Amino acid sequence: PWETRWALMGASGEIAAGPPANTNYARRNRYIGFWCLDIGEDYTLTMKDLQGDGICCAWGQGSFVGKLDDEEIFRSDDSDYKKLSFDFSVKTRLTRQPTKRPTTQPTRPVTFVRGDLSQEITDLGLRISTGMSVRVIARANQRVRYASGGLSGRRFHSMPDGATVTPLEGGGYAYVSNAEMEQRRGGVYA
Repeated sequence: PWETRWALMGASGEIAAGPPANTNYARRNRYIGFWCLDIGEDYTLTMKDLQGDGICCAWGQGSFVGKLDDEEIFRSDDSDYKKLSFDFSVKTRLTRQPTKRPTTQPTRPVTFVRGDLSQEITDLGLRISTGMSVRVIARANQRVRYASGGLSGRRFHSMPDGATVTPLEGGGYAYVSNAEMEQRRGGVYA
């Protein structure tokens, strides 16, 4: 563990390195690190082993794995080495669904530009960003029409305020709406 060092390099120089100053990696431990990398940039991860025997020997076999957006891009093997380098690029990823983690730059194509309210929806009295769409899914004090055509048994609450759409574990989405009402009658509705 005392002989293992690594560095992640980008176009502007060193981004991260390990282990931290004046420390060594402990035996039989797992270390995980996450970094937000810029889209369109090239990077190099360099692993160094001062003894030249790789991550191994008296305390068992060690290994390391590099992943980019949960996709494996490199993995160590059992070979002896003093220095190994892995070059990789962060490419633009086209997504149609929300990403698992926030991205440092917008995914392509950009569908929302803050402040761009160039599309007018006159029947709803709204202005929205180019590329976005809107539809009414509920109105205050009215029963909600389901996608199947049926109606909800309860009326949508009377004071819709802030809201979000959140993914469900089994698939699909839930619309969650906040209501701020007098005498503690408000709450969150889904």
